Amino acid sequence: MELSSHLSNRMIVTLIAILCALLVTAACMQQGGPAQNAAPAQTTPVLIPATPAEPATTETQTTIPVYTPTVAAGTSPGQAVPSPQPATSYLTYTNPVYSFSINYPSDWQMNDAPVANPSDPASPPGFESKIDVVEFYSPGITRCIEARCVNVRTEMHVEVDPTPSTTKLDQYYTKDVAWIATNYPIEVTAPYARVELSGQLADRLGYHLTTDTTDIRVLRAYTIINNTAFVLIFHAHKPYSGEVDQYEEYFNTAEDMFNSFQVQGGSIPNI
Repeated sequence: MELSSHLSNRMIVTLIAILCALLVTAACMQQGGPAQNAAPAQTTPVLIPATPAEPATTETQTTIPVYTPTVAAGTSPGQAVPSPQPATSYLTYTNPVYSFSINYPSDWQMNDAPVANPSDPASPPGFESKIDVVEFYSPGITRCIEARCVNVRTEMHVEVDPTPSTTKLDQYYTKDVAWIATNYPIEVTAPYARVELSGQLADRLGYHLTTDTTDIRVLRAYTIINNTAFVLIFHAHKPYSGEVDQYEEYFNTAEDMFNSFQVQGGSIPNI
């Protein structure tokens, strides 16, 4: 009994060992066997055309012109540039009595009916010989307030004093302006300046004059040539609601008229 039982046990162990060996061998054959014995697959080479190399490039820098808009004086970029205005056409007025000439715009009205001792403003004592020789009037604008309409114009006057109380320019200017400032409420808008008229020394002053019936801006220039005093006066009424400011509109025209003023046979004045 014991011998039989011992043999049975050995047989079982032997069978288990054989079974394990078979399992291991089968696993090895499944993993590596076919790969080792299989013939290498025959592949047909695929010809890929070579990409031609890009030719070397030379970088050329091209200058692109940049347009820079021209900005007119007084405007900002983005603002419309005003169209140039046609040049003003001028006529020349000549006075043979007092030997002077002055240019004025062809569309202005000229009135050379002399007025003695002009009262705009009244002349100070000692200035009684002053004469408003000629006046020039700009084209007017119609101003209607309630039922009353008036034609508002800018003016340039030439006053002549053939026998001034003094031939010293600074004294004549100071006395006349002091009289105006004493008798009329004025506000200086362009301080005293030494300029030229007819190539000679001149004194100039700008101011705003307001009364119950008058509201004007004035520019006066004085010179004394050949012992005769000349006073050029440019003035314009203050604009009413919605009106063009005629002083600003005609200021450059007034400058042209001042600059065109000439006295024939002028001499160096006393100051």
